[in-house]
Amino acid sequence: MNFVRFFKERGIVDLAYTEGTKRLELDGETFRKEYPLKKIDYPAHFGARTSMLLKGFPYPICQYEPGSEAVLLSAIERNDYQYVLVRYAVNSSWLFRREARHTARVIVDLDDLISESLYETYFDPTSRPDKRLIRAINRRLLKQYEKKCARFGASIFCSETDLHKIARHRQNNNAFVVPNVYPSESFFRHDFGDGFLNPNRLLFVGTLSHAPNVTGLMWFVDEVYPHLQRKYPDAGLLIVGQSPNEAARSIQQKCSNIELRANVPNLKPFYEDCKAVVVPLLAGGGTRIKILEAALANRPILSTPKGAEGLDLQDGVHLHLFRSGHEFIEKYEQLNKTSAYHSMVENARKLVLNKYTTDGFNEAMSRVVAHIDEAKSYLV
Repeated sequence: MNFVRFFKERGIVDLAYTEGTKRLELDGETFRKEYPLKKIDYPAHFGARTSMLLKGFPYPICQYEPGSEAVLLSAIERNDYQYVLVRYAVNSSWLFRREARHTARVIVDLDDLISESLYETYFDPTSRPDKRLIRAINRRLLKQYEKKCARFGASIFCSETDLHKIARHRQNNNAFVVPNVYPSESFFRHDFGDGFLNPNRLLFVGTLSHAPNVTGLMWFVDEVYPHLQRKYPDAGLLIVGQSPNEAARSIQQKCSNIELRANVPNLKPFYEDCKAVVVPLLAGGGTRIKILEAALANRPILSTPKGAEGLDLQDGVHLHLFRSGHEFIEKYEQLNKTSAYHSMVENARKLVLNKYTTDGFNEAMSRVVAHIDEAKSYLV
């Protein structure tokens, strides 16, 4: 959304998207042209997958059907776009057949690094040595692929941490950090009340079909939440999110006082009712918008280090980090002091409003397009 709004302020925007995915909705705004594309599913057969690897396309990189790719490439040739934004490395295989004058205009958004901790979420657990070896090889090739994607006109990351994993040794200074922002201004103005006065109820917000969310929640309920219940018998956990899968729905059966609310139209009432927000992620990439949202809702955040990765929030200042049940209880008890509770809430909100804003996003993206403009000038 932020990318589209940024570019629409500078001219006409066309949209190419994969059929079957949720199309972008922009509050009534429309694109000049839309190009629905069909992707080829990554092959399931071992031989076909090996062939893809040899072609330089590790899993889960996939390709478009020939007809769709022809439509996409023809549109790029015909419209001579100033900028071509590619969301995620998995959508970029067609770029490697383009001429320099086109790839110099490409901005690849490497928001989620699939080759990092997110990688294992693409596979079912296995103990077979042969499968583990193949996955290790694929992961190495995937990281190389992501590094190749970072060589086009510009590459953007949501944190310095991710940038240094892929583009640390870049020569052309074409890698940029573009911070995520929370898109809804309604959170700025809403009165969420004083969460310190609420019972010991924790809130988790996130898509409940997303493997890192579900895996992290299951770990939290098994390893951390029982410590909270022993210390605070009135403790509760409220899980709110879209499209819960079977594993997510089963979580509320593990312990008492766990409630799941699916596909709710408005998150504000749930923030109003909780004392703190928990982000128990063990894997994932990019940055967690849910942390920015919680800060704007004036609720303290307890997160695993992975959950808070990529955000400039300090442990003990803007949020509390935990790695175990005992550490969670230690950090949570600090929130029983009204001064500590409200200080953390205020610190986090100020940081989000100062750094993770639309103005900050626009300023960072302006540097990206300025780099693209300069690079194009050398090819004219």
